[in-house]
Amino acid sequence: MSPLRYLTDAEADAILHAVKDNGYTVRDLTTNIKGPKLTSREALERRFASHLDWAVTVKALLKQNAEAAEKRRGSAKRNQTHCKFGHPLFGPNLLVESKTKFRRCRICMARRAAAPRPATEDQIRRVTEAIHAGQRAYQFSGSGKRALERILGQNKLLLLRQTNPEFDQLYRSKVLIRRPWILQRTQSTQIVLTPERIEFNQIANLVPRYLPHDVRDDVIQMIFLAIAEGSLQRDQVPARVRQFIGAHYKDARLHSVGKYGLRSLNAPIYGDSNLTLADKVNRVIWDEVPL
Repeated sequence: MSPLRYLTDAEADAILHAVKDNGYTVRDLTTNIKGPKLTSREALERRFASHLDWAVTVKALLKQNAEAAEKRRGSAKRNQTHCKFGHPLFGPNLLVESKTKFRRCRICMARRAAAPRPATEDQIRRVTEAIHAGQRAYQFSGSGKRALERILGQNKLLLLRQTNPEFDQLYRSKVLIRRPWILQRTQSTQIVLTPERIEFNQIANLVPRYLPHDVRDDVIQMIFLAIAEGSLQRDQVPARVRQFIGAHYKDARLHSVGKYGLRSLNAPIYGDSNLTLADKVNRVIWDEVPL
């Protein structure tokens, strides 16, 4: 058994200099990240126990350095003003995830969803091996704790099935066979991907899905109407989606309907109806009273 190692005074002075002047943390001292390893955690703790005054000074500096390092953590991403493709990471194009606080580019997200990159030969080989090994779809294409290894995403998996009939047959026979209701639904509903449908899906994917269904449908309809009238070009849609959403809510406020409209009892429930909210309330209250 090797004897316990204690720090010499020269080594302790070098550690104090690194912590005080260079901002070293415990991790920097005990690893070779910023240079040669200065000490081990065990030897550092023994020095703390045997030299109390030195320990008070060094521990206070280590605490300050750790707090400063935590504040610098992720600063490169936080200070990034544009994504790697040049799109702005501010304003309506910026999406901040609620849980992870990751900053996402909406234009890039819509582009990847509408036209995902094809799977590589290595990904096809690995996902084929995973299917033959009995893995489920969420285990090789999902995320979170249930996923074993994320080989490719859902959009890329769908594109692979659409462009590779042999792989699609393997996926149906090995994966979907465990869920017959999905297999039956996919067999009974044959979706023909015409150029018009592909174009509709690409533009519809640019409209946020957190909107209410009726609002999202109205916004999509407004976008296609503007394209048909010639007032909007297809390459302008990603930058002007927010404008159409705002126009929808502005029109809703004007007609006293929608999420932000002020509702009057004498106002019609729908834009093309004579039935008022007061008529509906009275009918609900009095028609249900037994005579």
